[in-house]
Amino acid sequence: MAEQELKDISIIGGGPTGLFAAFYAGMRAASARIIDALPALGGQLMALYPEKYIFDVAGFPKILAKDLVRDMAAQGLQFGATTHLGEIVTGLRKVEDEGAGHFVLETDPYGNFLLQGYELGTARDWLRLGLLYLQDGTWDGQRLLPEGWSNFVRTPAPAWSQPVYGGMFWLNRTRAWPLPEDAYYMAGSGGQYTFIVPTHDLVVVRLGHYKGEALGTQALTNALALLLRAVPQARAPWQPDEAAR
Repeated sequence: MAEQELKDISIIGGGPTGLFAAFYAGMRAASARIIDALPALGGQLMALYPEKYIFDVAGFPKILAKDLVRDMAAQGLQFGATTHLGEIVTGLRKVEDEGAGHFVLETDPYGNFLLQGYELGTARDWLRLGLLYLQDGTWDGQRLLPEGWSNFVRTPAPAWSQPVYGGMFWLNRTRAWPLPEDAYYMAGSGGQYTFIVPTHDLVVVRLGHYKGEALGTQALTNALALLLRAVPQARAPWQPDEAAR
């Protein structure tokens, strides 16, 4: 079985959404591949009605499905994303190595693909995820996360020498950011963050690019300090149980 090249992002599905994801990845200078069980890109547009006109695409009074796929493929693959068609994803497993490790996406019939841990989302997507944790895992009165999960992720992990990491979230216990000590956050590539600030009922999202990370991080630090002066504090900082540390 041939070893596959490590990519930043692997996209399952080569329809319009997958093609645009490949374009967006390229705009962020991330390498990508598209994997689809169908023999051609385009998803249902090509599989079911390539000759049908589509009337609900922004900028086009009407456009043939096959023409839309043609143009989206040209847009999505312009940054070098590779395509692997006729392959079905069957599993995902993590492989530990001397570095940060990687994931193997298992497919049939042609082999395995190596993955890194990237997620793409809009600012509103990350805001919604932050609000879910700010609201203790509930949404519109319905519990989506197990009770106590939000407390678990913001409790310092005992294996770390400093209280900077919890359960898949970074912590502000050392006051690396001008936020209360119980703030916690998701940190992405290029200086992108989603901060959850329970004391102020606040979620802050910052998106950006690698090339602007240094200046963007300094601007974000200044903005957070100003924001906390403008938003009143709603409660005292949360403290983890001693037994859980």
